[in-house]
Amino acid sequence: VLELYTTLAEEFWAIPEAEAGALALDALEGLFGSSATMILRGGYWQVGVDDAGRFIAEGFRPSPATPAQRVLGSAPLNLDALSLIHPDAIVAKATHFDKNALIEAIERAAALAGEEDPMASIEEMIGVHPRRDLLEPLGPAMAYSLPAPNSLLSAPPLSLAFALEDRATFEAGLVKLLRFAEEQADGFFTVVDSDYRDMRLLTLQFDLPDDLVDLPIPVDVSALLRPTFVVMDNRFFLTTLPQHAKKEVRRLLRTDVEEHAMIAGLDLPDNVAEVSFSDWIQFVGQVYTGGRALANLAGAGGGGELPFDPAGLPDAELIMRHFEPTVRWRRFVDGGVIDHERSSFGPEVVVAVPVLSAAVLVGQRAAAPVMIPVDESEWEEAALEAEILAETRLIAVKRACELYRIDNGEYPSDLDTLDGVADTYLDGEPVGTDPWGRRFRYAVKEGTVRLWSIGPNGTD
Repeated sequence: VLELYTTLAEEFWAIPEAEAGALALDALEGLFGSSATMILRGGYWQVGVDDAGRFIAEGFRPSPATPAQRVLGSAPLNLDALSLIHPDAIVAKATHFDKNALIEAIERAAALAGEEDPMASIEEMIGVHPRRDLLEPLGPAMAYSLPAPNSLLSAPPLSLAFALEDRATFEAGLVKLLRFAEEQADGFFTVVDSDYRDMRLLTLQFDLPDDLVDLPIPVDVSALLRPTFVVMDNRFFLTTLPQHAKKEVRRLLRTDVEEHAMIAGLDLPDNVAEVSFSDWIQFVGQVYTGGRALANLAGAGGGGELPFDPAGLPDAELIMRHFEPTVRWRRFVDGGVIDHERSSFGPEVVVAVPVLSAAVLVGQRAAAPVMIPVDESEWEEAALEAEILAETRLIAVKRACELYRIDNGEYPSDLDTLDGVADTYLDGEPVGTDPWGRRFRYAVKEGTVRLWSIGPNGTD
C-alpha cells in the first residue's frame, strides 16, 4: 500500500485566480484519473492492489470550499441522471451540477476583473441574460460520453448532456446566443436550423478554405466537425456531428431507453456525487485499427510508398485484452469527500516520485529515536529529517482517526483504542512513538481531534 498526503492543492485553491480554471482541471481528472485528483484536490490517499491485480486508489479530503470547486460533483447525484450517459460510451462521466455555484463563480471572477454586473452587460450586448436564460433553466446533473469512434475521417461521437428543467426558456436563449455568434463570425460559420422528429437541431456549419489543411486523401474538412445542439423536454445535449445527434434522438424517443451495461452493473454506495468510467485502451485500439486502414488508403491514394506494410501490424486485441476499464466514484461523508477508483493502471509518472517518497517515509514508522550526529554541519539536515518523519507519521495517524470516525461515528477515545484496530486503520502497525522515542499526544475536544508531538526537547 502506498500512502500520500498532499496540501499543494490547498495552496493552489487559495489563489483567487485559480477558480477560473476549475472546470478545466476537472476535465484533467477525467483524463488522468486518481493521480490527477491527488494533485488537484489533495487530501489523504492510499493506493493498493486487489486480488484481481487491479489498482485501488482511495482518498479523503475536505468538502469543496470555493464556488468553482462546487460546480461539479459537490452534492449527492440523483441516480436517474445516469441515463444521460450514452449506452455505447467507452469513456463517460455523470456528475451533480450546481448551477448556483457556477453563477457565483462567474460573478466572483467578474468582481476580480473589476466588473460589477457582467450578466447585465452581456444581456445588453446580445439580448441574452446568461443566468436567467441559460443557467437557471438547467437541471442538477451533467454527463459527457464518448462512444467508440467509427472513423478517423470524422469527429469522434463525443456528447455533452445537461438535465433540463425549463426547455422553452433555455431554447430561446440558446438560439439568440448562436445567432449572435453567427453574426460575429463574419462568415466563418453559419447556424443551420432544422427539425428532426419534432426536435430542433441547431448545427454549426463551418466554411473553411480548401487549402487550410493539406491531407493526402480527398476529404471535405468542413464536414469533419459540425457541432449540433439539441433541446429535448428533459435534457439538452451537444454532439460533434448532426448524424450523431439524430441517432441519439432516435434512441431517446424509444420507450425502452437502454442503460449503459457497466453503469447498470455497478454497486454504488449511498450519497454518490459523481460516477465515471474510461476504457482508453479500447479507444486507442479503435484509433489504432482505423489508423492501419487509413495508412493503406493514404498509400493507395498517391501519398507515396510507406516504409512498412500496415497489414503486417499486430491486431489491437493482442494488447486490449489485458486491460479492464477504469471505474471511479465520488461520495460525500460527514466533513468531506471520498474518491474511489479501480483501474488497470497505477499512479502515473507525474505523481510516482512524491507517492513513493511518502510511502518510504510512512513505512519507516520511526519506532526508534533518530540519532543526531555531533557534526554541526549535519545537525540541521538531521533535525529536518526528524521533523519530516514526525509530520509524516502524524499525517498517517490523523488519517486513521478520520477513517475510524467515518466507520464509527466518533473519533477514537485515545491512541490505545486506535492501536486495538491497527489492522484496519494502520496497516497492522501500532501508533508507535515519534522520532525522539516519545508517545504522540492526542486529544478530542468539541468534535475535533488534536494530534501532536512534543518535539526534540520534550517540552509540551
